Amino acid sequence: MSKNLQVLFYGLRIALVGLLAGCAAQIERPRSLDATAIVLVEHGPLNRCGDVAETSCRSAADCPKGPCVSALPTDAGAFGRDGGHTVQIGDRVLWQFGDTFAVAGMLSATAAWSDTADPLALRDAVAATGRPVQFLPFTAGELAYNEAHANPPPCCAADAKCPSDEPYCNCPANTDCTTRIALWPGDGAATGSGGATIYYDRQIVGVAPYDFAGAGIGVATVRAGAPTATRMLTDSGEPVLLFAADEPHFARGMQVDDPDGSFFYLYANTNRVGCSVDVLLARVPLEHMSERAHFRFWTGSQWSATLADARPIARSIPGALGSVSWNEHLQAYLSVWSDICTGGQVLALRSAPAPQGPWSEAVAVDLTPLGAQPDAYYGMAHPEFGRGREIVVTYFQPLDLVYGQMRLLRLTLP
Repeated sequence: MSKNLQVLFYGLRIALVGLLAGCAAQIERPRSLDATAIVLVEHGPLNRCGDVAETSCRSAADCPKGPCVSALPTDAGAFGRDGGHTVQIGDRVLWQFGDTFAVAGMLSATAAWSDTADPLALRDAVAATGRPVQFLPFTAGELAYNEAHANPPPCCAADAKCPSDEPYCNCPANTDCTTRIALWPGDGAATGSGGATIYYDRQIVGVAPYDFAGAGIGVATVRAGAPTATRMLTDSGEPVLLFAADEPHFARGMQVDDPDGSFFYLYANTNRVGCSVDVLLARVPLEHMSERAHFRFWTGSQWSATLADARPIARSIPGALGSVSWNEHLQAYLSVWSDICTGGQVLALRSAPAPQGPWSEAVAVDLTPLGAQPDAYYGMAHPEFGRGREIVVTYFQPLDLVYGQMRLLRLTLP
């Protein structure tokens, strides 16, 4: 571990033996994971330059929009950005973020680069003006759509007393309350020399909170250190969608070297009821990640070229599997995830002997002692630098409408 990384993680060591007992007692714990043995080390609070700050960053009052803007440092003035998917390309690490709020305005997708020797020393992808760039560039059609929907009808925002399943009840029927197309990052893998193939989630965003409608899964390539990715487009300039809006959204996964070749495995949620989802599994040869014809779907016993043959590898689990990677210490695949639906201050860990399972029941790790609130989300692991007993985890903690922190934790397994 580099000196900078050691400094970053220097802070309060919180043993969760007693704090987790009540929560852990309510769930079935797999033998390989035990919440009472997990130890978390809080990150050192950072200022904009990435130096260790003198004061903790636990609330908006403690962290004004000046010096302490993010747990992950940014040199582009971003004071709110979520996501944080990482891909290692040689000795470089690509960090992909979703909606990014900066002094210059909001961007749908941004990125930063670091080195494997010091993976948390991020250098944002910025334009000559110093502002963040749109890492996944919009097409002409998407720009036109966003411009046309920039000012939705006023009734769209008048959602007082509207039920959650009808957030625009103050509007006449068929009112269009969408505001924009968003491009949110997924996972990817290094493919070829000095480059990677990455997936992204195309969404239609409405005015009401959490009004998101999936609009397909796209694919892009990126060269190590490049400020922007290259999206795959049709001859007419439209995005190539590997999965349509009405299909499962396979965008999160990992590289697996099987006996019959190197593949990228992807997970997708389906059949959502409340916070519970079924999980489907697909895989594609690493050299064909951008070609739908090469995807195969797990049927429960074998791989099929037909999506309709896919059967869930996990049924009715809260939230999702989230980030999945092979963990050398456990000698098992490890899933780490948290979201608002299941309580953002609870990190759920599951393990499995194979990508298709069987997946264990969740071990619930309570992040409340570290300052996480119920509205925290996007808790995920970063296997590019932490495959053993200690793994690196990030989550996003909102602090007001557009201001928040991507907080960083080290989680030590039993």
